[in-house]
Amino acid sequence: MSPERNIQELLDAYIEGTLGGTDLERFDRALGEDGSLRDELRLQERIDTSLGRIAAPLSVAAPAASAHRPSRWKVAAAAVLLLGLSVAVVVSNWNVVFPAHHTPDEYAGADGEYRRQVDQGFVPREVCTSDEQFRAYVEERFGTPMLALASEEVELLGWDYSTGVRGYKTVVLLVRVDEVPVLVLMDPADRNVHLTLIRPGNLSIFRRDLGDVTLHEVTPGDAPAVLDLFYVPQD
Repeated sequence: MSPERNIQELLDAYIEGTLGGTDLERFDRALGEDGSLRDELRLQERIDTSLGRIAAPLSVAAPAASAHRPSRWKVAAAAVLLLGLSVAVVVSNWNVVFPAHHTPDEYAGADGEYRRQVDQGFVPREVCTSDEQFRAYVEERFGTPMLALASEEVELLGWDYSTGVRGYKTVVLLVRVDEVPVLVLMDPADRNVHLTLIRPGNLSIFRRDLGDVTLHEVTPGDAPAVLDLFYVPQD
């Protein structure tokens, strides 16, 4: 990773979805090798979620604009007392995301996201019901009005958000190909995301750029089954 960027800056960028290029690839490898780093990442994500829930009911004046954004680590440190009141919420969220028979390490990376979705039943949070809905969903998030060619073997189930691949901006499309679960992970193309598998097992990963979107397919197959179906309509 770039020597001028410390670990706190890299964690911030990873969670916010702004880490790219060589830093991103090396950080992915570091996550696969360093259990304490994964623990720090998961803790920070839980802190962000809890802070958001604590602050949600409050109505406060917006702070004056500043040229220097305070580190989320400093914000987290200032909120330790508040977090002490929400330990039960954090523990509850942890158990929902990581059931008791699994460890957080198993859900790290793109292959971990695949296992998480399968373990949770491979059920999307938002169901995809039509081509129009699919197109609008992708265009709203990425600026590209994407569609998918029809295929008897392929069923687009719907959408979810990743909690551990690229932070909060990665969109997850759940697909079944001949009843086999396949994931398509979507990120803004300008982030130059190149995902790798940390513990691949029988999984493979394939990448494609389309318009303003970078797509990665995670599949048990040895060739992409879905990526070539996506296209940008010319109307």
